[in-house]
Amino acid sequence: MNKAKRLRWAVFFYNVTIALIVLITSYYIETINLPFTQLRFDSLWILLCSTLMAALAIILHFTPGNLYTSLATGATTTLLIFALGYHQPKRGDLLATNPNIASLRLNEESKVWISDKEWWDNYIVKDDVLGYRGRPNFKAQHFHPDFSGAVTYTFDSTGWRKQPIPEKLIDSRPIIFLGCSFTFGYGVEDDETFLALLANRSWKDYRVVNCSMGGYGTANLDVALAEVLEQNLKPLCVFYGFITDHFRRNYLRKSRRAGLNQLFPYFDMEGNILRYKGLSRPETATMDDNEELDKKEIQITYALIADMASKCQQHEVPFIFVYFDYPPIDFVESIRSIPGVNVINAAEYHRDRNLSEGHPNKEWHIEIAHLLASDSNIKDWTHSKQLYHPDEFPLPKPHWVLVKSPHSEGMATLKRELDPNDSAKVGSIIEAGKPSDPTSESRAWALSRKAISLAVQGSSRRSESRSYTSLPVNATLEDHQL
Repeated sequence: MNKAKRLRWAVFFYNVTIALIVLITSYYIETINLPFTQLRFDSLWILLCSTLMAALAIILHFTPGNLYTSLATGATTTLLIFALGYHQPKRGDLLATNPNIASLRLNEESKVWISDKEWWDNYIVKDDVLGYRGRPNFKAQHFHPDFSGAVTYTFDSTGWRKQPIPEKLIDSRPIIFLGCSFTFGYGVEDDETFLALLANRSWKDYRVVNCSMGGYGTANLDVALAEVLEQNLKPLCVFYGFITDHFRRNYLRKSRRAGLNQLFPYFDMEGNILRYKGLSRPETATMDDNEELDKKEIQITYALIADMASKCQQHEVPFIFVYFDYPPIDFVESIRSIPGVNVINAAEYHRDRNLSEGHPNKEWHIEIAHLLASDSNIKDWTHSKQLYHPDEFPLPKPHWVLVKSPHSEGMATLKRELDPNDSAKVGSIIEAGKPSDPTSESRAWALSRKAISLAVQGSSRRSESRSYTSLPVNATLEDHQL
């Protein structure tokens, strides 16, 4: 084979290889921008590009010498330009939604590039125990129209969000936080989460571990707790950050699992006994929304929390249940009745600190850090005076109460209950929109009236907000086992 043929074959294999690399890359970057511009094209264009490159390699292989040289040089130059001109998605990028560039959306929303895959699929890995967790030793960037720029999530060697660890520790026993995106710190930087604030300021003599991930429910966290305790870390205490959507994540609700790719721990009740069934795929969640499913989810959630408390009791570790929004008050009272469960109400700060899709912003994280640092009960539960620092964070600034009642008559009643002279005592925003069913209506009324009552009376932020009567919970601590 002469030199010209060898060169021709080399260029052929080079182009085929580049086409394959582009094809594989399309899965990870999802989009590619027009070199040195903010115009982006979706994965369809990348797939088309790799296909054309493979076809070009074949065509070049059978073209005459001069034309072959020109096309090969042009293809290589084009690849180089695209490589040099590429940038990661950022605020202000425009996305061409289909091959017709003329159809490019120019509304305000499309001017902000959003890509879940850029941070989620690339930085979340399959886990044989939890279903999924963060990619160990990785730094992720999350883009969203509600963010002023990219938000950075740094994962440690175990796949949890990295926390500051002081060089000198009074007690090597870690403080474990279990939770979902609220506790993880969705939308805020590594050093802005309430865990990082506590670790850097109030609890800087302790190792704070953030065992949380977006989308986790009580089922994931019960399994995560077992994993933590099996490592013989002997935690100083364990916090569980709860939101009401955890009910929907703990069983087989189709509307909650539809479109997801992650496996999830599957628990079920056999009579009044909680049983772990292993990891389950999203398509196994086939139950439609109905009242019976609501009851089942509450029953399982109760049993899971009882199991978490039982695990902690076995290891002589205080278990602290912190709720960030308003679950049924009867459910909260049933949780209080579980041996070994300590409860903190952190719901007051949720509604007025919205960042994105219901997730709280960095001001909320400051307020939660203040709440936990100034709660003397935590000091008593853990027998650790170093966890009590009421003056470490400034008190949250007051906010006006905004109440949206289901009926105008009700709004008039609520207005009459609020004494204008006491408006300075108002400390939170509670929104209760028009309900879709009588149960929700009762909750909306209760939240609205309680918000006014708390504001006028200047009640403690830990005061309970009475909401709708919860669905029956039949399982008891004695009934459950894993």
